[in-house]
Amino acid sequence: MQGVSAIPGISRSGTTISTAFVVGFTPQEAFSFSFVLSIPTILSAISYKLMKVLLGKEALSGVEFSHLFFGILTSFVFGVISLYILRKIVINYKLWTFGIYMLFMSVICAIWKFIL
Repeated sequence: MQGVSAIPGISRSGTTISTAFVVGFTPQEAFSFSFVLSIPTILSAISYKLMKVLLGKEALSGVEFSHLFFGILTSFVFGVISLYILRKIVINYKLWTFGIYMLFMSVICAIWKFIL
């Protein structure tokens, strides 16, 4: 099911956690399973981007190290916060709240894209 998330707008963690529930995983197991599955995906994306930069197909010109560092640090901090919130949602069987949030955000994005 992780491959289904290649479709734009489909949540990778949402598909893997939901599928884990369907096959009988506990909430803690489903969250851990989804997190472990994300590691190769994230490492592959980092490797791909790094190779493009190192081979000269993409440039980092004009990017200051301090901006790059701050961006990475900020992404890490908010990523950890997001994982903490998602874990609480999954463990408490409140995954439907994430679904409502996604529907709300979809409507906002559609309005933004097609009306504004």
